[in-house]
Amino acid sequence: MHKSVNFDELIALYSVSDVCLVTSTRDGMNLVSYEYIATQSKRHGVLVLSEFTGAAQSLNGSIIVNPWNTEELANAMQEAVTMSDEQRAINFTKLHRYVSKYTSAFWGQSFVAELTRISEHGERKLKLRRETMKRAEQKSAQQHASEQNQKAQEPPGGASLEGETRTTENREITRTEIKPPHSENIQREDQDSHVEKVTGT
Repeated sequence: MHKSVNFDELIALYSVSDVCLVTSTRDGMNLVSYEYIATQSKRHGVLVLSEFTGAAQSLNGSIIVNPWNTEELANAMQEAVTMSDEQRAINFTKLHRYVSKYTSAFWGQSFVAELTRISEHGERKLKLRRETMKRAEQKSAQQHASEQNQKAQEPPGGASLEGETRTTENREITRTEIKPPHSENIQREDQDSHVEKVTGT
């Protein structure tokens, strides 16, 4: 069987088989298992899947095996051919439900919907960032204008009138508080002289 067959013959082989055995040791997206399930609406064939296939994680209802373990593989084949009709129907229902729901159309729509969601989220973030930057620029412009107005109101020479007034007051206070060191002695001598004159009189 190491040869290719046309799709019509492949579908016929799928539909008349009781067991589909997929023993891949390294696999990506294997569509054989999905195609087999799609043809088994009447026979409810058993699907035996290698644990290394991409479909093994999704197709609940199949028999999962390690293809390197020949004893496990043999037991799985024995279980598949001796499985009761009731159990085959239960397993097929699970498999068919998954395959019918997650079609190529579903994956395409989900992919486009996710791209749209991410795009809209990115646009909202970009819009919010632009608004934030605009507000920051407006605030900076207002602060700059306020500083320019304050500079325009200051008198020429760089010193304000209030500053000059405070400086003059400080000078007056300093002159009043600081006295020559000999002023107290002169006052004392004048007082003593006055006392002597009064006493002599």
